[in-house]
Amino acid sequence: LARAVVLAWAGDLDRAEPEFKRLVASPLGSDARKYLARISMWRGMLERSEAEWRDLMRELPNDPDPLVGLGMALRWQDRPGAAEPYLRKAAAMASAPPEAAEQVQLVNTDLSLTTSGRTTLAADNEGNTLRVAQGQVGFHAPWQGRVELRTAWIQAVSRGIAGDSRSLAASTTWAPPAVPFSLRADRSEEHTSELQSH
Repeated sequence: LARAVVLAWAGDLDRAEPEFKRLVASPLGSDARKYLARISMWRGMLERSEAEWRDLMRELPNDPDPLVGLGMALRWQDRPGAAEPYLRKAAAMASAPPEAAEQVQLVNTDLSLTTSGRTTLAADNEGNTLRVAQGQVGFHAPWQGRVELRTAWIQAVSRGIAGDSRSLAASTTWAPPAVPFSLRADRSEEHTSELQSH
């Protein structure tokens, strides 16, 4: 196993993979299969790696390695919301490798939100003065949630669509005087960002 591990971490996957495959039927089979799942991930075969980690997770329910591996395979597929529970479960285990806590931090970054907002004065086509509230939400991963911009009278809601976009905006308009507004972004119960104006 040691030789195959050295080859794998050196990037010589073509030589490491057959070595691990030979060890699958041995007492070191679980460790060999973990490395085969990693090799699939390193080669960009993310769905295959995900399936391999899921098989290992079922067979080794008290082992944090398959949870971490599955979480990484899901993150690499740009699915941090799906990865998060597996990574948190792994990090909470007494035998968790340091990599589990690192992956939890990365998935938190993937799921983090930033909010900004401002109000400005503008004129409509008839020369009436209007106050415009604009809110912006930035994020690092595909959005599944909502953005809500609320004033005392009006609420504007934008729903995000997964894709390459990394920000969403909402705006609403009302007549002066100035009133407070709030901008709230919800990805999940744990990942919420809110901005209050005064």
